[in-house]
Amino acid sequence: MKKGNESVGVCRQYAGVIGKTDNCQVPVYGSLCKGENAALIDTSLYLPQKWIDDKERCSKAGIPESERVFETKPQKALRMIKANIKLGVKFDWIGGHGLYGQNTDLTRG
Repeated sequence: MKKGNESVGVCRQYAGVIGKTDNCQVPVYGSLCKGENAALIDTSLYLPQKWIDDKERCSKAGIPESERVFETKPQKALRMIKANIKLGVKFDWIGGHGLYGQNTDLTRG
């Protein structure tokens, strides 16, 4: 986990990996799993609204203007799923922790 205020996306937010709110970065991952094997196929760093709203901070961190659009974590996950389907990735089911399973836009998407 990144700490401080200058690493892109760092702020006080819920981090599923530690199960609590802390000063950290939060990525959304896509992986394929079969049996005991797993491989990451996609990742996207969650950019909190407070980062999006701070244009100077984004510029200083080198975030392109095209990437300064707020997306919730489930919105990022759905975009990643659709992009991978378009690339021909095949899978039987999608798993995620409660935040994702409780999001009707994601589960219906």
